[in-house]
Amino acid sequence: MPGREYNGRTAQIVFPNPKFLNEWKGHASNAGLSLSSWIFEMVEASQDGLPEAHALNAQAVERLREEGRTMRREKESLMRELERSRTELFKLKNSAFLSQDGEFPIELELIKALKRGGVWTDRELLKELEIDSMDIDAIKLTLSQLQHIQDYGLIEETPRGWRWID
Repeated sequence: MPGREYNGRTAQIVFPNPKFLNEWKGHASNAGLSLSSWIFEMVEASQDGLPEAHALNAQAVERLREEGRTMRREKESLMRELERSRTELFKLKNSAFLSQDGEFPIELELIKALKRGGVWTDRELLKELEIDSMDIDAIKLTLSQLQHIQDYGLIEETPRGWRWID
């Protein structure tokens, strides 16, 4: 309880937890001040520089937000380009399935996905292979591979999709 000389000029602070109280006491001690004096000095110092500091912080925050928006747009663009490139690579690697001549190399990632279990729709398999699900040739290639794998008796087509046969 403060002495009578402080009557009418006191306030009470409730800390969120004892850790904050101990940290602030440490800061005050390092500054050579009582906790009350240190808190008063910190509040006064923040009020003196508040308008300028606030304006600088607001500008920095806005710059960071704009940079974040730019980076998100760039990431989305790069992800679309990566999907297009993967789709083209898939089509080039597996073009033998469309021509129906020669050997048919099966996409290893397709086999791995099916072997993990569950029932896979065509769209889920394309997404798993990171292939554009709107590319007609990629869809034909994938379906052709699935049919060849089915011909070997390794998978079956169910009403819900494709599943590996154990």
